[in-house]
Amino acid sequence: MVYTAWEPTAGELQAYYNNYPVTSETSPITLLRYDELLARFAKYRKAGHLLDAGCGSGHFLARAMARGWKVHGTEFGDAQIAECRAKGIPMSKAQVDPSAIPPGGFDVVCSFEVIEHVTHPQKELDQLLAVLRPGGLLYMTTPNFNCLARRWAPETWNVVSYPEHLNYFTPRTLHKLLRSKGMRRAWLETTGFSVSRWKTGTSESAAVRMNAQQSQEALREKMERSWYLNKGKHMANALLTASGLGDSMKAAYAKPS
Repeated sequence: MVYTAWEPTAGELQAYYNNYPVTSETSPITLLRYDELLARFAKYRKAGHLLDAGCGSGHFLARAMARGWKVHGTEFGDAQIAECRAKGIPMSKAQVDPSAIPPGGFDVVCSFEVIEHVTHPQKELDQLLAVLRPGGLLYMTTPNFNCLARRWAPETWNVVSYPEHLNYFTPRTLHKLLRSKGMRRAWLETTGFSVSRWKTGTSESAAVRMNAQQSQEALREKMERSWYLNKGKHMANALLTASGLGDSMKAAYAKPS
């Protein structure tokens, strides 16, 4: 388990996340991935309640609402909260507060790229599980410290970033944390290789970052249109998951009923 020795104050975090960017639009391909994920959630749907802790600008929750889910989001930044509320998403500020939410009130609890941001991940996980119903699903994504990109060029792996990222998990450490809470694995994948992250490295240039993001999106669109490139992507992700070397960990664990 890799983590920062520095613990940011609540004031530091609030100041940092108040300046976090608001993304008014998202890629159509990302929306397709959201639809695929929501289809995987269908077997856990009972009352239809879904929570996204650290929901950013609310694109995933808006997609879930369109498919009939009753959603709720949490965020630190005021701008993100305002953006979500403009989409009609009920919001709470800061972390999940189990005392303000009925115990076991959600069929599915999501946490996209959040656990690496929090100061105390075990406490964060306890709060998420408190509002997840027995038999419900916890879905988390987080960067993979064991990924190929970090092994290839550790000095330019820009996921290391204080006070944004404080904890760095591997498949083994994330699984160990979730199993210690009694959770049962539904799936744990390590997928993807970020071309934009590899190209930008530690560059501070906005132009370099923009060009890298545009290149990555163009590649995604090309793979989506081509059946053989799409097949190749799925094969590559299968290999990255089998080896544990993908950029992103995607973990789905069920709460025992």
